[in-house]
Amino acid sequence: MTALRARIEQDLPTLAICFGFEMLAAAAGSELRRLTMPREGEFRLALEREDPLLAGLSGAGTYESRSWGVFGDEGCPLAWGREGDVVAARYGPRVFGVIFHPEALLGPGTAAVYYTVVPRYLASLR
Repeated sequence: MTALRARIEQDLPTLAICFGFEMLAAAAGSELRRLTMPREGEFRLALEREDPLLAGLSGAGTYESRSWGVFGDEGCPLAWGREGDVVAARYGPRVFGVIFHPEALLGPGTAAVYYTVVPRYLASLR
């Protein structure tokens, strides 16, 4: 956890995905709890705050496979799941985490996230 806290404190480039996001969020002080209903499959992204990385993606399909959720408002939460868990959050200009898998292309439903999130993140580092 110390290394992850250092990434946040030093704003080191970090795109944490799924378990990596859970660990990053825990290092920032969020609580991890077992979800009452595991999530497996395609879910719609419900953005609550705008962020350049996720701009225009509210309602886009994402792939999730998890039984745990991130709870708390550490960092800047951008989207929440059905149980009030954080789905995406920013911890600094270059530190970002998502519970879903932006690298998963399951078909047309997840194409917008697949072709947008990682390329935008990499472009933001230039």
